[in-house]
Amino acid sequence: MTVHTLHEDATPQGRRPSTKGEPRMSAAVKGTIAGALVLSCGMAVSVQAAQESAAGSALAEAPRLDPPPESETGEQFARPPIRFSFENAPYSEVLSFFSREARVPIIYQAAVPERPMRFNSGESYDFDTALDILNRFLLADNVRLTPEGEYLYLRTIADAARQPGAIFQGDLPVDIRPGEIVTLAVPLTNVDAGAVAEQIKAMVAAYGALVPVPEQNMVIITETAEQIQRIREVLRLVDSQPPSSSDYRL
Repeated sequence: MTVHTLHEDATPQGRRPSTKGEPRMSAAVKGTIAGALVLSCGMAVSVQAAQESAAGSALAEAPRLDPPPESETGEQFARPPIRFSFENAPYSEVLSFFSREARVPIIYQAAVPERPMRFNSGESYDFDTALDILNRFLLADNVRLTPEGEYLYLRTIADAARQPGAIFQGDLPVDIRPGEIVTLAVPLTNVDAGAVAEQIKAMVAAYGALVPVPEQNMVIITETAEQIQRIREVLRLVDSQPPSSSDYRL
């Protein structure tokens, strides 16, 4: 950020230069604040060392991938498009490439698949679409990349499904990624939640969940957004009118 200052010889006589919006801090205050920030991150560095850093001492930092900058409103700018095409490339190379292009570090909590990936495309994709494409390939090896904050986590699908995630009621948002694992609560009107859950349980993968809630007559589904949309359409069809008898099948 560039700060423009008004020199004394350019200031009209009798008026003090305005400093509104440009608070000044002494070196000692800057050092104290820097020390508090360092300590809050869990690093064993004294306030005195932080003051020396504020005075100009260079501290070596581990290389990292900077996340996309944020605007003044706190919203992240859009990431640049990602173009990738692989011909039998090891997943270790694929994941490293994706991390560099997306500028998002990957934290590995599952083993990297050993088989190669083959994907040929001349298209450019936004981050969400590119991530969804990659997760579709990783699905065959029961792992996936899950974005959380400034990082991507490589986890088994079972572990990813157990992580706290988005919970919705009724319908999913239109802008949600198809491969994202989410939870949807679906209230029912004309059919029994327990009976319906028993009938559609085969539509939910082993890593997912399908829980009937008899008291509120609803079912709670944990699955990929894409599969939940299919299940939601089935539930909408079944619940559109009362069954002709107590014994019904989907």
